[in-house]
Amino acid sequence: MEQKPRIRQKVAIVAVILSGLLTLMSGAVQANSPAGIISGEASAKINKIAPEVQQAVSLLQADEMTTVIVTLKAQANVSAITGQNRQDRNEHVIIALQNMADATQKRIIALLQAKAGEGKVGQFESYWVFNGLAVTATADVVAELGALPEVDTITPNSTLQEPAPQTGGGGPEPNLVLINAPALWNLGLQGQGIVVANMDTGVDVTHPDLSAQWRGGSNSWFDPYGEHPATPTDVNGHGTWTMGTMVGRDAGGTAIGVAPQAQWIAVKIFKDDGTATVAGIHAGYQWLLDPDGNPATDDSPHVVNNSWTYQNPGCNLEFQQDLIVLRAMGVLPVFAAGNFGPGAGTSASPANYPEAFAVGGINNSDQIYTYSSRGPSACGESSTTFPEIVAPGVTIRTTDLYSLYINASGTSLAAPHVAGGLALLLGLDPNLTADQQETALLNSTVDLGDPGPDDVFGQGRLNLLAAYQWLTNNNSPTPTPVPGQNLALDKPFTVSSFQDPGHEGSMAVDGDLATLWQTAKATGKNKLPSEWITIDLGSSVSVSRVVLEWEANFATNYTLQISNNNTTWAPLFATTTGDGGNDTITFDPTTVRYMKLDSTAWSNSSQRNWLKEFEIYADAGGGSEPTSTPTDTPTSTATPTATPTSVPPTGSGLYLSLNNGGSYTVGAVADVSDEDVLSFDGTNFAMLFDGSDVGVSGLNVDAFDYVYTNTLLLSFDNDTAIGGLGPVDDSDIVQFNATSLGDNTAGTFSLYFDGSDVGLTTNTEDVDAVNLLPDGRLVVSTAGNTSVPGLNGKQQDEDLLIFNPTSLGGNTSGSWELYFDGSDVDLANSQEENITGVAIGTNGDIYLTTLSNFAVASIAGGGEDVFTCTATTLGNSTVCSYASALFFDGSAWGLTGSHLDALDLPD
Repeated sequence: MEQKPRIRQKVAIVAVILSGLLTLMSGAVQANSPAGIISGEASAKINKIAPEVQQAVSLLQADEMTTVIVTLKAQANVSAITGQNRQDRNEHVIIALQNMADATQKRIIALLQAKAGEGKVGQFESYWVFNGLAVTATADVVAELGALPEVDTITPNSTLQEPAPQTGGGGPEPNLVLINAPALWNLGLQGQGIVVANMDTGVDVTHPDLSAQWRGGSNSWFDPYGEHPATPTDVNGHGTWTMGTMVGRDAGGTAIGVAPQAQWIAVKIFKDDGTATVAGIHAGYQWLLDPDGNPATDDSPHVVNNSWTYQNPGCNLEFQQDLIVLRAMGVLPVFAAGNFGPGAGTSASPANYPEAFAVGGINNSDQIYTYSSRGPSACGESSTTFPEIVAPGVTIRTTDLYSLYINASGTSLAAPHVAGGLALLLGLDPNLTADQQETALLNSTVDLGDPGPDDVFGQGRLNLLAAYQWLTNNNSPTPTPVPGQNLALDKPFTVSSFQDPGHEGSMAVDGDLATLWQTAKATGKNKLPSEWITIDLGSSVSVSRVVLEWEANFATNYTLQISNNNTTWAPLFATTTGDGGNDTITFDPTTVRYMKLDSTAWSNSSQRNWLKEFEIYADAGGGSEPTSTPTDTPTSTATPTATPTSVPPTGSGLYLSLNNGGSYTVGAVADVSDEDVLSFDGTNFAMLFDGSDVGVSGLNVDAFDYVYTNTLLLSFDNDTAIGGLGPVDDSDIVQFNATSLGDNTAGTFSLYFDGSDVGLTTNTEDVDAVNLLPDGRLVVSTAGNTSVPGLNGKQQDEDLLIFNPTSLGGNTSGSWELYFDGSDVDLANSQEENITGVAIGTNGDIYLTTLSNFAVASIAGGGEDVFTCTATTLGNSTVCSYASALFFDGSAWGLTGSHLDALDLPD
């Protein structure tokens, strides 16, 4: 960290009065952005800078400074690191994060060092956990940082005030019995060998119920503010309460902790004066990943409890990258749901992130805690309820300061029941992934309230005995690879198609010969030229044998292809004489992460592939021996598979929708209509969303965003009525939550964005392009010129707007900004160059398609094409450079004259 003599600083400190749950001041969204408040260079990207920061710097004198959090766009893909055991996996995650920060922060650090020499930077701290920095600097330096293309966001280093205690009466504490913790103790699981951590006000290490379990040493306590650098301390009590619920013993006469034999470490994210900062919380998460600073040492915690949220319900993604990293390390981020109930839609961040595991509160009679926050999630966590589950959180007896005890209430006390429960369950296998832990908890709850999952009780009440039973019956541990181990077992997969949920691709990697993957029957729209399954082994490993165990219908003509990046493929084996049964293919040891089985001919051309198991083995032999072996000799080569000259050049992957009218064929997909969305993998088209299956036949999807694996945002080009939802305007955006996609699309619609609520009211203001940014903002274009509140004059149909939501759904509200001025970068104000589709790449590149022919800079194309703009400045003075080649050339794929009117990119 660079240190310079301090110039006067203005840092806004907001006092927050709270009750029972630590909350963090939200810098989530503001209705309006102050105009003209950045005095730095004109090229500063105002949209990157949070409104709170803009307001703060507008009040600074020339020599005054403020502290901000700078987050970079580039992020390590740690979710793809899935080593076989916890220590190896975590070491690779830490190294990947540190390498990414080292590679991408150099220019910013050099700039800050130079500005420090000019007296314009007081101090800065680099972080690798989220690839960003905390910077104390003058207004012009903040603006200059905002102009850098590698910077994603600049947000305030917000502060908060610690809560006042919320206590209840005395009496026995049946909370541990209610969640079946003693049943696991009786099985010998009391948390032995497991380390838990909390992010809180600290811990009173002298308490007789906690002192023996502190792990001890410099890698077991962290105070990011340096107030208590060596010894765990708590002057508030809240952190001592939550730790006691996790691991407290029975010195007070009764057992109070879920996992009394677990060890604990802690991060004091709240200072003695009751405040915490965003930078301090980031620093805490980073320390938890590598407490001793040595990635090769396995000293990170197995469990992390977070009994805090932002101050108000809503979505703020400041800490999302931190939680993504925790999950990659095998840690399920347990969060208190919040105490903002009893109303619906009261979820708060970070508990409502998709990566978080939110815990609501109940009393010991299974009644919901009055103030427990309710769903749905404000961060679009559509795949689950909010909260995920509930646990006891009313009148919980736990440890307090000065060796005393307290009866406390709030979801702050509910969350550590789950965290302590995980410490018990991890005694079965400490290598369980975060997904495996989450699945066990969700599949073992006691249903409460209305039958089935809901947004009050979530999946139901925590039941540790049932979770233990689920794990012992359903989970396979992930040991270090040994000779004869099937490396494909339970690994991630993708398939070209599947017949029904009982025969999906997972059946080919489940180790069960009684189940099988069946491709979709080749009738109607499913006339794909090939059927394939790809296995992700999680990391590059050396393999030398593949076993394919077929059922009655099998591939006669198939290839095995290998890759280490899921993009460039090399041939491994090919046969045209497959005869079913068990095929064993052996070859020289080859390093591979991804393996694809691609078939083009079958014993039954309608039924195609019925595959019981796709097994992959390492160098040493072992496993099931086959009964027959193909006669073809496999080859191992680094040369990519040749593409037949009759096939057009391979394009880049994308999702797309067309507006051609009627029914038409795209590639091998027949009966495509304007209400459909297709996927394109660079070689083949496939049906992603079949609108006719869900009641929108005859409409045109003229804007969409494929948000998650089972969620799409959609807008239609005409007013319509959707069953179960009612009237929908062409300026609205609906959310489709799928139970299945492809040729058998099914699911439900809900209103996501009501355009008429925020100024889209005329016939020309049809939403015809949309992209949801990771921070929750919407990039939108309209079919014609538009005039929305907050923007001067009309915006043209070649422009892109950005919507900053404060609420979504039936009462949409928020503010508008100009994101991209097309007239600044050669797009004419004409119908032909109306932007009709947009996608924003992870690096910030803008992918566009237009209504008809376009010509910009050195590239031209038609309405079937996609072209790319790399912007250096956005907003009123947009500057960008266009790629010299089309990203997607529709004419090369038989789409000449078609209108590609909506698009999205794979993640």
